[in-house]
Amino acid sequence: RIHHVDDSIKPENCLGETWARHRQEVPTDAYGDIRFGDLGQKIGKYVRVSSDTSPELLYQLLTEQWKLPPPNLIISVTGGAKNFYMKPHLTALFRRGLIKVAQTTGAWIITGGTHAGVMKHVGQAVRDYILSSDSMAGQIVAIGVATWGAIHNRRTLVHPEGRFPAHYSLDMQSQGNLSCLDNNHSHFLLVDDGTHGCYGVEVELRSRLERLISQQPLGNR
Repeated sequence: RIHHVDDSIKPENCLGETWARHRQEVPTDAYGDIRFGDLGQKIGKYVRVSSDTSPELLYQLLTEQWKLPPPNLIISVTGGAKNFYMKPHLTALFRRGLIKVAQTTGAWIITGGTHAGVMKHVGQAVRDYILSSDSMAGQIVAIGVATWGAIHNRRTLVHPEGRFPAHYSLDMQSQGNLSCLDNNHSHFLLVDDGTHGCYGVEVELRSRLERLISQQPLGNR
C-alpha cells in the first residue's frame, strides 16, 4: 500500500517542476474501516493509494481483501458540481432506475465518492434501498474514487496501523473548497499524488481501473 507525503504542495503547484521535486512515496498510513459520525452504524472500507498504483493491485484489493464478488456490470457515474440540481421527479426516477439495475445485474457503482452533486444522489439511492430492504437483500456496492488531497477531515482517517474504524465527520459547513466523503458509499479509494486542494487527481487511475474491471470474467451472481 503506497501513498504520497502530504506536505508542501499547494493548489498553485499542481502542475510543473515544483510538484515533481516535492513528491515522495511512503507506505500508506490511511486505511481500514470508516464510520460516519452520528449518521447510523453503517461501516465502509477505505484506503489511501498512490496515483501510480496499478489497477491490477486495486482490483485484487477489492475482490480478495475487501471480499467483493466480481461484478457483472460497471455503472460509472461522473460529474460532481456542488451546485448540481435535479428536479424531484427526475431524482426519484434516477434513484429507482440506478438501484434496480445494480441489484438485478450484480453491478458495481463507481463515482467520485463525495457528498455533492450526482454522487450524493447515488449515495441517497443506496441509502433508500438499504432502508426499504430486508436483511436478506443483496448488497449494493458503491465505490467512491476520490482525490485524497481534496477531502475535508482526511486527517481523521490517518493512523500508521490503520483505523478500525475511523470516525469521520460529515462537516459540510467548514469544508470550504474541499469536499466531504459521502456517508452512503460502501468503499473508498482515495488517490494521492501529493497535492492539496486539487481535484481530478483520481481520473486517470479510475479510468484504468474501470477498463481492467470490464475485462474480467463476469461475477454471474
